Amino acid sequence: MSTATDTQGRFRVARAEKPKIHDDPAIDDLMAMVASLAGEVAVLRERVDTHERLAAAKDCFSPDEVDRFTPSAEAQATRARLRTQLVESVFRPLLAPENLEDPGSHAAIVEEIERSAGGM
Repeated sequence: MSTATDTQGRFRVARAEKPKIHDDPAIDDLMAMVASLAGEVAVLRERVDTHERLAAAKDCFSPDEVDRFTPSAEAQATRARLRTQLVESVFRPLLAPENLEDPGSHAAIVEEIERSAGGM
């Protein structure tokens, strides 16, 4: 199942049959989560590398300055929104309404995962 977001940040889900790689659907869900995380990590590594190269080339800031950076309230709100999208994307196989006894509990599960993740 492929996911993307629309202009309002809502998930769009491709309606296709979930691929079955293993006899146990829980393992397929776990593999989908791992693949999603691997994709996120690959993109983040490329972006961090780009930022580090640009900063070094222009002598803009050092790694120590990055470590000492304190984000504004607006930046924190943006990060919280992005974190929610990441959690929903990564845990989508487990949180998909068809996997829940009560589809209305989806939001509560996402909130609990975010709460337990803390300052991710």
